[in-house]
Amino acid sequence: MSIHTVIERIKARPGMYLGRESLTALSMFICGYKAAEYDYAIKETEKQGLLPLGYDMMNGYADFIFGNKLSLGFCSVILKACGGDEKRAFKKFFEMYDELTGADINRYWVTKLTVENIEEWDSRYYYLNHGEKNPVLEKPETVYIIELSLNAYLIAVNTESGLIMLDSQFFGSFDDAICSHYIKSFGNPDDWKEVSGGDIFICENTCEKADKD
Repeated sequence: MSIHTVIERIKARPGMYLGRESLTALSMFICGYKAAEYDYAIKETEKQGLLPLGYDMMNGYADFIFGNKLSLGFCSVILKACGGDEKRAFKKFFEMYDELTGADINRYWVTKLTVENIEEWDSRYYYLNHGEKNPVLEKPETVYIIELSLNAYLIAVNTESGLIMLDSQFFGSFDDAICSHYIKSFGNPDDWKEVSGGDIFICENTCEKADKD
């Protein structure tokens, strides 16, 4: 069962799952469910495209909506915005979750990375394994700045292993996104192509536009 299905079932019958309408109780329930998935090696079904956005983006979305800079997690951020009222925060969570999962792509900008761009990134972002530097991204190919119907922007990278969202950070404009440390870490590529609408799908290590019906 996907985490989305779990959240939708709780939305329909909060009393049965949580005992009450409480954002803290909901957050703890989801954390427990995610821990069980990890312990039993249960994997979510892999998406072929960027959409729909899901629960893993809620922390970033809450930070974006309420202007939070401390990354405290959606539960703390929404509760604070609702004056500590658990029931009100519970309802606000689902309002925001529905917005997030129902988001569309208005347009996006894409740039193909050069060898220099990739080397610049690898020099900044890596992890150590037995003293050896290993790149965080496996053979990045293209970078996307994505304008959502939420009046927000995301950054994603297509790599040899698929499409990867760079953090769950949302930006308020294209200029904010292109000036972010993520884009700077690729050496500020400037050859951006604008594409209108559609999802971004992964097919044989390339990203393609899918026109909406």
